[in-house]
Amino acid sequence: MKRKKTTCILLVLCLTLFFGFSNAALAADIPVYVDGKAVAGGIRQGGSVYVPLRAVAENCGAKVVYDQTRRAVLVSRADGGYLELGADGAGGAVFRQGVTYLPLRLVGEWLNYQVDYAAGTVRLSKIAAAPQADTLALPAGNLNCNLLNNSSCVFWQGDIYYWQPLADSLERTGENAAAVARGTYRCFNVWQGELYAVYDGAEPYRGYGLYKLDPASFAPQEKILDGPLQYCKIQDGWVYFRRSEDGELFRRRLAGGEAADLGLAHAAEVVITDQHIFATVTGPGFCQLWQAGLDGGSPKLLTALAGRTAKLLDYADGYLYLTLDSAADATLWRMRQDGAELRQLSADGAAEACVWGGVLYYSRIECVGTDGESASYGGRSVWRMPAAGGAAVRVSPAAAVMWAGYDQPVIWDGRVFYRQFAALERPSWHLAA
Repeated sequence: MKRKKTTCILLVLCLTLFFGFSNAALAADIPVYVDGKAVAGGIRQGGSVYVPLRAVAENCGAKVVYDQTRRAVLVSRADGGYLELGADGAGGAVFRQGVTYLPLRLVGEWLNYQVDYAAGTVRLSKIAAAPQADTLALPAGNLNCNLLNNSSCVFWQGDIYYWQPLADSLERTGENAAAVARGTYRCFNVWQGELYAVYDGAEPYRGYGLYKLDPASFAPQEKILDGPLQYCKIQDGWVYFRRSEDGELFRRRLAGGEAADLGLAHAAEVVITDQHIFATVTGPGFCQLWQAGLDGGSPKLLTALAGRTAKLLDYADGYLYLTLDSAADATLWRMRQDGAELRQLSADGAAEACVWGGVLYYSRIECVGTDGESASYGGRSVWRMPAAGGAAVRVSPAAAVMWAGYDQPVIWDGRVFYRQFAALERPSWHLAA
């Protein structure tokens, strides 16, 4: 699969594009050249140089439009990189006499231009694109589905393997795409070089449970736990799992022994970190978010959400990421692990999400058409923003048709991948910037 460079500096931002700073604080115009061509001048603010967004972006081959309905500036590069700058943040942009100015180096880097500032003059020069490999080598390991670990896909021996529910088979994606095994495979884990999954044979509910798999054929070799099972995560020699029929969360030594009830009844969504278990506990008309130790001890109610549904998505650097409600109405939130600082990040139909290197990647449901009275939703695309919130940048192509598009951003070995899908077709995987 070809890798298209879509590196997007998120311009850290919460950019305020449409209200102004004092003109007195702005220095005289600074000459700006793009590939040797003079464009509109830049300004100085607070010791930093700012350049005119439209003049620089368009001379660098990007398109700039203002969306009146969304009150946002949309900037798109020829390679598909996409930047949306809203008008509801604070800091980062300077607005003067109808022109929006952004920090010089952030704009240059996002546009893939070398920035030189000397003798009071700004010069931007196009950086030659690095050659890209035709195929993407993937490391062996576990596609952890953002710590929830109910994943139905895995990186293994240089390929991505994915359970295809329409055919009830495990399939290899990429140039050598093929069905490699029959049956249902979920909750892939890689522990000390061994491959594990919750497996259900070709005949439904026959042999259902957690198995160690043959590394070549994916056939079940050794049964570790009886099913039915939903979530299942192997960590530090322990298996954490939830049974379908009761919703109780258990853990047991991978090598064997008695399973211990961790005391989180009716756990719906589970995130397990190196120190804590986080779980949503649901019931008629309520949803609660709990924290407990890895042995179930010291349970603590973090928040109660009457009349709403919550889905835990990821944990990173002391913060939980979750959605409230579902489908096109879903809102994306960040909460400190002690339950404080609950903050909304977006309200655009967020679905799956992952966090890496201070950047939040998430898929969202988009409107893909309208009949004049109501909108049709279901197409998905993948976006990124600073983990603490800010301007959203699309990193996948736009959603096009109902129930097709891009979703499930996931992390392995410090790289972020997202899935392209369409009805009745094998999914393919792409590397995100």
